[in-house]
Amino acid sequence: MQILYHGLACSYKHYLLEGSGNMDPHRTSDRVAWSLAEISEQTGLSIGYLRNELRGGRLPVKRFGRRILVLEQDLREYLSRGSTRAEIFETAA
Repeated sequence: MQILYHGLACSYKHYLLEGSGNMDPHRTSDRVAWSLAEISEQTGLSIGYLRNELRGGRLPVKRFGRRILVLEQDLREYLSRGSTRAEIFETAA
């Protein structure tokens, strides 16, 4: 079962393990930005894939020294947009 938690799709088990008492699936996130590791953990997308999306300009990021963060709004737009099969093959070529 997939639900929205902090604006990201996750398993019900993960939702319970995080200890959120609020069962409202439309709850808005208090987060402003996410690291690539956090996005990977929450979505199941690998960090390597996210880095390729970053390099291809498809995932907008903010850099603070060596730290890479994705703003909540940019992450929501990226996830709602998804990727097309043509984009995946263009990246591999």
